[in-house]
Amino acid sequence: IRNYLKQKAYKTSIRGSQRPYVSKDKDLAPLIRDVKIAVSPKEKINAWDINPKNSKDYVLFLHGFSQNITNNQPLYKELAKTKFGVLAIDYRGYGKNPPSANIQEEDIARDVAASIKYLKDSGAKNIGLIGHSFGAYIGAKVSDKIKPSFFIMVSPMNSLEFWLRNVMMHPKKNKYEMSLI
Repeated sequence: IRNYLKQKAYKTSIRGSQRPYVSKDKDLAPLIRDVKIAVSPKEKINAWDINPKNSKDYVLFLHGFSQNITNNQPLYKELAKTKFGVLAIDYRGYGKNPPSANIQEEDIARDVAASIKYLKDSGAKNIGLIGHSFGAYIGAKVSDKIKPSFFIMVSPMNSLEFWLRNVMMHPKKNKYEMSLI
């Protein structure tokens, strides 16, 4: 990344996280429906649809930069006790989706838009976003277009460009931030 940024050919490109999946929580597992969401005619992304009460109200959960859908199961478990269903998606190049070395923010924005379409096609009426870190950043980028019923940012990352140019370029100075990666 450092060499790429130094070449002044900077374009926000993301290498998806292939962090291993952790086991499904034993209490949450029976509530999870594994789904594939079409994001293009030839590509689908993995997602978990958790809706034990068959609610028309949903939360679309957007995970952090080095996470996948398995990393936030305690939150899904708590949300499953409320009136909300949860759709947790893995962005293209993340989780069990095929690896990709050149994902753009626009690609992930299309993943979110396809997920909203999936929810609406499934009968969801009110759809909110919860974004953690990088997921909050993506949520902020798309919220004007998708008009969520609400949007909650958890430890938001302020900018991918800032993160790449500052944190990744100076890992010794930003030890704490690098530990998050």
